[in-house]
Amino acid sequence: MQTSEIDMSFSDLATTDYGNVLGREHFFDHSIKPLWCDMPRISGPAYTVQLATGDNLMLHSAIYNAPKGSILVVDGVDCQHAVAGGNVCAVAQRRGIKGFVIAGVIRDLEEITDMQFPVYAKGIFPVPGKKEKYTLPNTPVVCGGVTVHTGDIIVADAEGIVSIPQSQAEHVFKLAKQKWQVETNITLSQWEEQHKQKIEHALAAAKQDAANLCSEDKQREDIMTLSELQKHIKSFDHAPQLADHYFLKLIEEVGELSEAIRKGNSGQPAANQLKGSIAEELYDVLYYVCALANIHHIDLDKTHELKEQLNKMKYNR
Repeated sequence: MQTSEIDMSFSDLATTDYGNVLGREHFFDHSIKPLWCDMPRISGPAYTVQLATGDNLMLHSAIYNAPKGSILVVDGVDCQHAVAGGNVCAVAQRRGIKGFVIAGVIRDLEEITDMQFPVYAKGIFPVPGKKEKYTLPNTPVVCGGVTVHTGDIIVADAEGIVSIPQSQAEHVFKLAKQKWQVETNITLSQWEEQHKQKIEHALAAAKQDAANLCSEDKQREDIMTLSELQKHIKSFDHAPQLADHYFLKLIEEVGELSEAIRKGNSGQPAANQLKGSIAEELYDVLYYVCALANIHHIDLDKTHELKEQLNKMKYNR
């Protein structure tokens, strides 16, 4: 497959199609986005440009050196100075460059929008950079968190930007095209049924994994109360949001639920009001708590009785 054939074929698929077959490391950070509305999808081989802080010399040079049909992929280093403006984009467009992907900012957005030149960047800023610093052209750059080499295939659209290594381009395209064809040849009803089965299977497997982890917590030597668990998990840098969402919710609602169960057993209707979705939700939360508690060597024997009560509420409605 020739390069021009790859370019034309790649533009037939959305970045989401490549997202189905490629890992996260190939996709640019979402802070780099189209700068005008309804920007068409572009694809082509990358021409990489490394800038120095506050300087745009090498980008301005690249518009005269990049091959026709290429996409300039630029590490602008920071967002303190515009690296390109209306005239630079106009010349690039006239010379056959398909667009810019810039980890940085540009200016003259109105002009660029009027000429319909595709620019993906972090934003706009009116002050231009200097033209003093030389860097080697066509060297690998890190743009939007992705390492890009000159010749890698770039696809950019409203959904995002992907860089596909040149050596894998044909293979990746075929995989993405095959998956796209499968998905476009089934009805929504067929997709829904397949999706439902897939989710049910995944959910059952995930719950079983959590239950298996929970059953092992008796072997742990470090024992904490539920309130101590909250403090312990919140102390981990990677878990404060999980703690807020799951553990605080559990701690706040378990007392209410236990009281409702007690009153329900005494003939009061409070327990009935908490049957169904709330019980199911708390039951899932408990499984999640046990799974994470197992990771952190925490025994949660005190939740076992509540689990049994929740089970009764779920299945004896």
